Amino acid sequence: MKSFRKENIPLRERKPAQIKLNLLKATLERMKDNSFAEIAVKDLCAQVQVSEPTFFKYFPRKTDLLIYFFELWSIEVAARALKAEGSSSGLTAIEEIFDFTARKFDNNPRLMLEVISLLAAARTPFEFPPLSRAERIIAFPGLPQALEIDPQPLEEIFEAYVARAVEHGELPASIDKEFLVTVLVSYFVGVPLTRKKNAPQALRFIYRRLLKLLWRSVYAEESPVV
Repeated sequence: MKSFRKENIPLRERKPAQIKLNLLKATLERMKDNSFAEIAVKDLCAQVQVSEPTFFKYFPRKTDLLIYFFELWSIEVAARALKAEGSSSGLTAIEEIFDFTARKFDNNPRLMLEVISLLAAARTPFEFPPLSRAERIIAFPGLPQALEIDPQPLEEIFEAYVARAVEHGELPASIDKEFLVTVLVSYFVGVPLTRKKNAPQALRFIYRRLLKLLWRSVYAEESPVV
C-alpha cells in the first residue's frame, strides 16, 4: 500500500489541515486536567496561534471538536481493525476496536466520558464534515488504510464486523445480530461509566474479559447472554 508524507502535501492544503488537528490536540491536552466545558475557545486559539474567527471557520460550535475527534477515531479504529484482522476475522476486528479504544483513553479518562455524553445526547447520528486527504495523511501517519475509510456511527462499525463474523463462521448464522450489536455498544459506553475511578488502567482488562464471556455464551447457546 502506497505511503504518503505530509511534506508532499501542498501548503494550501496542509495549513488548514494542520490548524484543525492542532486545535484538537490542544483540546485533548487540556482535557487531561479540565472538563470540556471549562476549556475556553480563546485559550485554544492562543495556544495554537490562530484567531477566534479562524477557529469558528473550522468548528462553528465548540462541541464540533468532540465530533471531529470521534470522526477521526472511527476512521482510525476501523483502519487498525482492518490491519489487525487481515480483512477476514470479524471477532478479531471487534476485539481490536475495544483494545485500541482502551489504550487511547487510558491516559485521558475524562475524554472518554465527554465523548460518551455527546453520543448519549445526540438525537440523530452525527453529520461528519468531509475530511481532506491532507487531514488523513497528517492524522494517520503510517496507517494508509485510513486514507479510504469513511467515518461511521458506532453501531454501524459493530454491525459490519458482526456480519463479517457470521459470514466467516465465527458466529452462528442464527445469531440475533441486532441484539449482539446492542450488547457491544452497551459494553463500549457502559464500562467507562461504571469502572472505579481509582483503577484508570482497568478498562482494557474489563473489555477483554467481557468479550471473552460474550463469545463463550454465544458459542454455548448460539445467542448472547448479558
